[in-house]
Amino acid sequence: MDIKISRKKVITALCIITIVLIALSVIGQIYKFTFNDGMDRYLTTVFNLDDEFNIPTFFMTVMLLSCSILLILIGESKSDFEGRYRWHWTILGIIFFLLALDEMIVLHEMTIRPVRSLLNTGGLFYFAWVIPAGLFLLVIFIFYWKFLVDLPTRFRILFILSGAIYITGVMGMEMVTGLVASRQAEENLLYAMLTNFEESLEMFGIILFIHALLSYIENIGRDLTLKVE
Repeated sequence: MDIKISRKKVITALCIITIVLIALSVIGQIYKFTFNDGMDRYLTTVFNLDDEFNIPTFFMTVMLLSCSILLILIGESKSDFEGRYRWHWTILGIIFFLLALDEMIVLHEMTIRPVRSLLNTGGLFYFAWVIPAGLFLLVIFIFYWKFLVDLPTRFRILFILSGAIYITGVMGMEMVTGLVASRQAEENLLYAMLTNFEESLEMFGIILFIHALLSYIENIGRDLTLKVE
């Protein structure tokens, strides 16, 4: 039995799920801080984009794992018809696997206090993990520069755009929310709305990247098929 995966259907489904999750999270946070004196209810927690071990976290983890699988599959296909940059694709797949792992168990948050204490950070760098993450990102960008330049123009634009949206959310907005948290604490509606916007950017950035990867697979003449024997 062969089950073909439709790029348009996948992206449409991901967008619909994302919009629903964002709406439920925003409504929940407005209810929490406007009508419930800042107290959580079960539904405000289970759909909160900025909370852990809930439905949005699971959804984001699945999307990141999907990116990892697609990247590794592309890397494997390169050995068949074009070995160039095979390891770039595979290494990127491993990085996305680690991102998925971090999304589920929030490893990066364990570095906040040690880095904050070491560098005495605050304000925009209140969530101090963005400093080592920024350095790591710079190294990755340098390593992948030639890879990006050699991509067909359409995919180079999609890769850079999706990455920019994701990084704006995961690091740019994290710095903004860090500034708010350092001045007003984290339990307020402004902080909640900013974190929802942050997570929304991350989700749509990953959806665009999945679209780019599926389009790339189509472009190299590969059918993405789930084959069950």
